[in-house]
Amino acid sequence: MSRTRTLFHSSGLASKMRGSYWGENVGYTRGGVRSIHRAFMRSSAHRSNILGGKFRRLGIGVASSGGRMWVTEIFSS
Repeated sequence: MSRTRTLFHSSGLASKMRGSYWGENVGYTRGGVRSIHRAFMRSSAHRSNILGGKFRRLGIGVASSGGRMWVTEIFSS
C-alpha cells in the first residue's frame, strides 16, 4: 500500500486463512499510532475486529512512506 499509496485489503486472504474466522483492518494516517488507533476505534467494523472476543491471533504490519504511516492488522481465530 505504501508503495502505490493506495489503500486496499489483502487479495486471497480468505484462501490463506481457510478454516479460520478472520478479519482485516487497513488504514493510513499522517499522524502516529494514536491517530490510526483512534480512526480504527471510530469505525464500528474496525472496532469490532479489535474488541471482538472471537479472535485469538493478531499480525500487524506498519510501513512509512510519503509522510504517511500505513497499517495492516490481520486477526484470526
